[in-house]
Amino acid sequence: MRILLALILLTIIGCTDSSDSQVSGGQFTVHFNNTKDHDLAKDIVKFWKSDSLITGKPQDVRLKRTNGGYDLLLIATEKMKADTLTFEDIRSLTELEQRLQANVFGDKTVTIVVADENFKPLYRPTL
Repeated sequence: MRILLALILLTIIGCTDSSDSQVSGGQFTVHFNNTKDHDLAKDIVKFWKSDSLITGKPQDVRLKRTNGGYDLLLIATEKMKADTLTFEDIRSLTELEQRLQANVFGDKTVTIVVADENFKPLYRPTL
């Protein structure tokens, strides 16, 4: 239920960037720049489907390598300030991050980042 709330809050809108690589599963697409991340992107698509996170609308996320692991950028549906997120919203995103860590990323660190429609990071929800 909390994840559904987070997905409603962050219903991810479609966006395309022909300069990157991508893996799609239905209307869900993972964009990534490093071709070494192709299998990881496929695993994210499988996780999104198996965890019932598909909304029925086009959804795009970006997988970005960092010095400490990966950022997974989710597109916010509307511009909002980080202080407008409730504790429950942040907890839901944190739980999603933990499930992704355990089920997809394993020993590689992942951080969820809320971004605008061009994948420009807006904020990193943390408890």
